[in-house]
Amino acid sequence: MKPGRNDPCPCGSGRKYKQCCLAKDAAPSPDELLWRRLRRDLDGLLPELLAESVRQFGRSGVEEAWDEFNLWPETDDPEDQEFDETSPYAPLFLSWYVYDWLPDPPDTEVPEHAWETTAARAYLQHKGVRLTALRREYIEACMAAPFSFHEVLRCEPGRGFRLRDVLTGTEAEVLERSGSEGVEPGELLFAKIVPVEGVALMEACAPVLIPPQEKIQLIELRKKMSAASALSADGLREYDMELRDVLLPMMDRLLNPRPPAVANTDGDPLEFHTLRFGRCSSGGCPVRACCPRWCSPRTLWSNKRTLGPSLAGRCRPTPIRSA
Repeated sequence: MKPGRNDPCPCGSGRKYKQCCLAKDAAPSPDELLWRRLRRDLDGLLPELLAESVRQFGRSGVEEAWDEFNLWPETDDPEDQEFDETSPYAPLFLSWYVYDWLPDPPDTEVPEHAWETTAARAYLQHKGVRLTALRREYIEACMAAPFSFHEVLRCEPGRGFRLRDVLTGTEAEVLERSGSEGVEPGELLFAKIVPVEGVALMEACAPVLIPPQEKIQLIELRKKMSAASALSADGLREYDMELRDVLLPMMDRLLNPRPPAVANTDGDPLEFHTLRFGRCSSGGCPVRACCPRWCSPRTLWSNKRTLGPSLAGRCRPTPIRSA
């Protein structure tokens, strides 16, 4: 519990807290100072990189990159091929687009002079010495760092976490405030981890945490990459498409879970129905007074067997079923 200003100082000096250790405790930590400096220096970087991507690739670049990011989904709807700013994948895609994407020469509308230069590299060349040393270092680190799957080893909410790359085995202490809230050890992240100024930052990550049971698929991918001697940063960049081939179906299952299958004790599937009952065939309804539920609309879970409530032949209403 934090002492009050006029409480005795917990250091044992006998002085009031405000006259002793308050100033020292209130001073920001080195990590806090570094975080503030990084945020201040990197503020507004992504919009500038996106503006550079338009100069580099033209208007068609982002659409081509979005199609490739999603592994060229088969669709006849032109709107499905356009970049969707509201997509949960948008932050992840934009980081991949500006730091990693290069057009595919046989099928691109991007001018030939831009085929070999990423948007981030073009930005460095265009800005030159006008960039601060920290911003230049960060951009170069982002271009060198690959995306990968990371397991959370330890988490300090509001400060950061320690991550281990599931594929390469490398570990990093990551400084991350908001992203560390609600994260549990054992969970997985798909992210680009960037070392800068002696610490690691999370440049971008997938929209949801990945539960530990999904790690089985990653072990199979690691075996494949190990056989190709690709368990390195360069290998991860070479396997960029294979990583998304695992990631995208995984994200789809987590973002759009199937409704649970409901069955009765015999294993028959249950369906949701609304039953409406009209007048009784006998012309009156002696049951209404004692059991009005049989003569009013009801909603219930039922199996696929025929439903027809009957009370010892006294009242046999005619059901009208609507799915």
